[in-house]
Amino acid sequence: MPIFTSYGWNGELLVALRWLFELHENKVIYYFTATRDSLDKLEREMPGYMANIKEFDYLEHPKIRRYEAKSKYYISHLNQLRMHLQAKFDYINRHGNKGLAFTERIDNQEKIAELAENEGYTPIVLWSINNKDRKMTKEQLVARKYILETGNIPEPYNLLVINGSMQEGWNLFDKKVEFVVLDTVDKTQQIQALGRVRKDIDFIIVKTNEDEHLNKTILLDTKYLNTPLTAEDKEKLSIELNLVNKRNEVAKWVSIKKALIEEGYSIVDKTLTIDGKRRRVSIISES
Repeated sequence: MPIFTSYGWNGELLVALRWLFELHENKVIYYFTATRDSLDKLEREMPGYMANIKEFDYLEHPKIRRYEAKSKYYISHLNQLRMHLQAKFDYINRHGNKGLAFTERIDNQEKIAELAENEGYTPIVLWSINNKDRKMTKEQLVARKYILETGNIPEPYNLLVINGSMQEGWNLFDKKVEFVVLDTVDKTQQIQALGRVRKDIDFIIVKTNEDEHLNKTILLDTKYLNTPLTAEDKEKLSIELNLVNKRNEVAKWVSIKKALIEEGYSIVDKTLTIDGKRRRVSIISES
């Protein structure tokens, strides 16, 4: 149960917290959390509630295992997800990879599924079994049972779309899961949903309302980052990005290089010896 909701503070829980956070004679009580956003909000808006609490922060402890994504991309609206799914489909399909998507509302779950299906993915959408207004189908229930029992996404699905009903309390051990979509700006929801995937992943797509992140509209495959790109590599990149110029022609490297720099990527040109020949190459990195 959340401490606060979009409608305000949860009164009953606040009463319980006040009692729990009081000093209790001859008793030491320990509380554990992987996310502290709610506690920070409680401290800001309800001064005194945590006056008797002594905090120990182990988030930076060297023995704490952190799972990471090689690349991170941002969206401000679900429609922007299409571009990322489209750009990554060939790579994901070729390697048989899968993904996890989280959003709060069922209609947004179905929107993600629709976008994914249109780009060639095979999604499965799961929500609460206690939802009497929107009961899941037999297909959904069978998939849900398999996922909870095995920690794997069953065939033929390659994208699992969940909401808050499956936000915590289970783990996704599927080794094929290599990307995550988080359609929420709530840090706690992001951490809890991402925590279902118990491994490092290839990339993550996160919703944001911060302007500094919204200028990245060109999605680069990680194979093009931090590696010397020859003329042949840059031609392949041009074809994959499929950017068009004013004449409706596929943009060449000169135009793509300019667009990448405008979007915050760094590009270094140098000469290297490759297979015994001096070649001009470009190295792209994320700033």
